[in-house]
Amino acid sequence: MRNKQIDIFVTDEIMFEYEEKLKEKYNLIIAENFISSFRELSNVHYVKVYFNWNLLNDEDDNKFADCYLAANAELLITNDKGFNKLKEV
Repeated sequence: MRNKQIDIFVTDEIMFEYEEKLKEKYNLIIAENFISSFRELSNVHYVKVYFNWNLLNDEDDNKFADCYLAANAELLITNDKGFNKLKEV
């Protein structure tokens, strides 16, 4: 079986949220180490969002939908049912 790499698309705004959540759950050192290591992965790609679509009801989730669209990604993986709205557009 051939190894397949999953590409991960993020924006600065998404990375700031990840760091914030890691600080809340763990501490500053762990958050900084994780973010630093995550940025170094070859399959992590930064995306520049040029348009905010505001497609979702939860304003905080729109950054993920905008990144998904800007990256022209195949999948947006989440357990959040609020993202089901994207199936309609």
